[in-house]
Amino acid sequence: MRNTIPIILIAASLGLFYFYISPEYSKMTAFQTEGANYDEILNKSVELKQIRAELSEKTSRFGEADLAKLDKMIPINMSLVRLVLEVDSLALKHAIVIHDIDASSDDIEGEKAETLKGYKTLTLAFRFDTDYSNLNGFLKEIEDSLRIMDIVKIELSPNKERPSFQSYGMTLNTYSLK
Repeated sequence: MRNTIPIILIAASLGLFYFYISPEYSKMTAFQTEGANYDEILNKSVELKQIRAELSEKTSRFGEADLAKLDKMIPINMSLVRLVLEVDSLALKHAIVIHDIDASSDDIEGEKAETLKGYKTLTLAFRFDTDYSNLNGFLKEIEDSLRIMDIVKIELSPNKERPSFQSYGMTLNTYSLK
């Protein structure tokens, strides 16, 4: 009898450890890991706030005119109407009337692709009739424009009604921030 009480107490302590202390210790370890993750996230948020403050200070050094130029070059919010009006005004300087306008955006690609790039692409396709010298002037206007526009494709076909003119189809890409 004298040896049974210590054996019972040892068995009870092992059972208590196995059924109560060990699971609670595992929970506590998980909470400590989670707390460490939250501390890391908090530290990163502080770093991001500092970077944002530095960038805000750098941005405040720019003049209004420079910020307007940057917004025109790669706008934060892309407006299809504004883009078409801009391209149309560039074309009208060279007596070109654009028609059959078609626009598409890369927004359809999915969230994963959007997070990899920091910008959106808008593709604008249109047709017009003009002579070669006006086409060169129009292309020069697009090149000199502040807005970033990449000419992807130019199609040429003869104009049977006006032999001195050609029918052109142009596709260009422009970009905006997300």
